Amino acid sequence: MPGLGVATRNSCFSLECSLPERFVEGMAAAVLFRIRREWREAEETSISLVDGDRVLAGPVTRRGIVGRGGDEFSLNFRPDVSGAISVQVQIESRFGGMAEGEVRTAPLILPVEPVAGTLASGPVSIHVNNEGGIVDLQSESLAGRLGLARGDRLNAVSNPRIYKVVEGVKLIASATRLTLEHCGRRLHLVSRLPAWFGRQREHPDKGRTIDNAVVLWCFTPDGAEPDVASSKRISRTHFALERDGARCRLRDGAPARDDCGNILTGGPVTASGYGIAVDEKPLSPCGTMWFAAGREAEIALAPQVKDDGVLKLHLKVLPVPENRAEAAGVSLSREDAVPESYLVLWGEVDLGLIDAKLSGRMVSWDGTRFLLRETDGGERPLAVGDVFGAPPSMVRVMPFRQLGV
Repeated sequence: MPGLGVATRNSCFSLECSLPERFVEGMAAAVLFRIRREWREAEETSISLVDGDRVLAGPVTRRGIVGRGGDEFSLNFRPDVSGAISVQVQIESRFGGMAEGEVRTAPLILPVEPVAGTLASGPVSIHVNNEGGIVDLQSESLAGRLGLARGDRLNAVSNPRIYKVVEGVKLIASATRLTLEHCGRRLHLVSRLPAWFGRQREHPDKGRTIDNAVVLWCFTPDGAEPDVASSKRISRTHFALERDGARCRLRDGAPARDDCGNILTGGPVTASGYGIAVDEKPLSPCGTMWFAAGREAEIALAPQVKDDGVLKLHLKVLPVPENRAEAAGVSLSREDAVPESYLVLWGEVDLGLIDAKLSGRMVSWDGTRFLLRETDGGERPLAVGDVFGAPPSMVRVMPFRQLGV
């Protein structure tokens, strides 16, 4: 992610911060933090943006921050004033169940631009598609001033008056997800942890972004059209996959979030409406299950509705190539006619474990980008538009784009 940076270091951790190219007043944008703990493993670490006693964004929490590779925090921030504003980054870690942990702060200057012109008053929510061309206008006040309806689809040609506003929020099309297309199938790479899966990406009542890593819908038996009735049995945010030391953890339910979509530390977890089953055994509401490297399982969403659930996914925990006991990611393959699967990635995995046609290719996440390593060549970043391999196993790198969603 381009932008400015700030770093701070003490005996316990180092912190790096990547900012978007710019902030726009009243619009939420993501700030990416990376923490590397030097010597001591934290039971839990949270990060917030604060101004004195006022919490501006967060906290966002991760468990088990270790030294090797560090961990990432994506924090959505919506500034309410323009200009160069000074805030503090607050990092709090807890060890061994201590109620009081270490608290550190680092100064940060954020340049915030006013909304283009005087078109908008108050927060404006604009969704940019993966190609950055078409957007949905979600501000009723701005839509009224432009003579449009809320939710109208726009682009720079049809309505250049708001294009400068759109430019300020292109960050929504996140680089933490990419799609590989091969042999008529799509494999979606996801680096966000936890990776949330659910029916919707946007909250319909508050007009804010939930931003699940993957949107799961049910489709007709031929995979051509969404099955609306069955899809409603999948919760807006149904479950999460995350790293838990050398294992993968599955969690039922949705976290509490603030108005910007940030997960609230210690907030209540809402169970999925119709549940989830692992190998035909229902998981308790808000329950968790751990999977070791090499484990495979059948995941059924809403098993109470149908004997086999409204949607079945095949889960496979993929090991680190040099250490088969440690998980590097987890793949989920749909068992319906929709030709796509999902790979939640935090280390390096052999794509041949997902599809034999991709053998000889290793993909990894280095904290800022996806990397490709081929057994007969060197390592290089994955970029949209790349093509590698040869027919019939040629692979095309695309912006993150799910089929039919």
